[in-house]
Amino acid sequence: VFMQYINQISKVDYAQFLEKVFNDRTLQTCEAAITTGNKTPLHIHFTGVVNEHRNQCFVTATDITGRKQAEDTLQKSEAKFRQLVNNTDTGFVVVDDNGNVVEANDPYVKMTGYGSFEEISGCSVLKWTAPEEVGKNAENIALCKKQGYVKGFETVYQHADGTRININVDATMHSLPDGSMQNVAFCRNITERKQVEVALRRSEAIKNKMVSNIGDVIVIIDQNGITRYKSPNITTLFGWQPEELVGKSTWDTIHPDDLDAAKQFIAKLAAEPNATDTLEMRHKLKDGNYVWIEIKVVNLLHDGDIHGFLGNYHDITERKNTEEKNLLWTSIL
Repeated sequence: VFMQYINQISKVDYAQFLEKVFNDRTLQTCEAAITTGNKTPLHIHFTGVVNEHRNQCFVTATDITGRKQAEDTLQKSEAKFRQLVNNTDTGFVVVDDNGNVVEANDPYVKMTGYGSFEEISGCSVLKWTAPEEVGKNAENIALCKKQGYVKGFETVYQHADGTRININVDATMHSLPDGSMQNVAFCRNITERKQVEVALRRSEAIKNKMVSNIGDVIVIIDQNGITRYKSPNITTLFGWQPEELVGKSTWDTIHPDDLDAAKQFIAKLAAEPNATDTLEMRHKLKDGNYVWIEIKVVNLLHDGDIHGFLGNYHDITERKNTEEKNLLWTSIL
């Protein structure tokens, strides 16, 4: 008769429980759901034992509905958390005191080059760390244990097929109830960013080599007359180091007799975007002497990259000397 109260899903489990009680003649337990009058199921923990003299089964029942509801809520919460951490681009990994993986989400597994968590569970993170990074990793793990965290640590993972990816790691140490420690780390794949950085450095190096080997010095002057850029070849051509002039007034290297003309020249260009003109004036060398230069300038104050006057100039002293000699001969003749 009692079986009619057992939830349909639990009837098989409850029947097997009773069968084992009578067949094995030992204490048995079972959890089952029963249907109440208000249709709200209760979760019950049954304990059964056989009375040997009367061949009867004594069953005790304990209401565990609250516990089962809490377990169900926890499982749903864990499932939701797992879904969240697996749908992010950030890798999450927990390693024990020995550096072996205890837990990891799918993005982290992907970073290691393996196909499933089971393949990396219990393995040392050094298994997928690039050989040249092992020593640095050990240093940062020791630092994390000492101060409790590390931030912005960069390393390289190497897959079995040779693929290498750059990883940024933020990690913290956590103590467990048994006194042991675990390292919880959040990892981001920064390979694309590192590739961009390398490309930019290579581009900058190529640009510097090109600029260093041309005959004109490149200069950028802002609207206040401050030098914002000087190409590296100024050292070879005029003796200055670029850093000696950048951030300083452009007028400091102009011959005093040419200063007013130079300022008027820039003021005229400032009145019209993209305006271009050429000027001849004297420019100071690092040794204090002056040489004649011809400078061509374009107004790019409105340009988002330049924000100033872009110019290129070169030494025309030899040409000016030749012109003066020709004028002298013309006046004599």
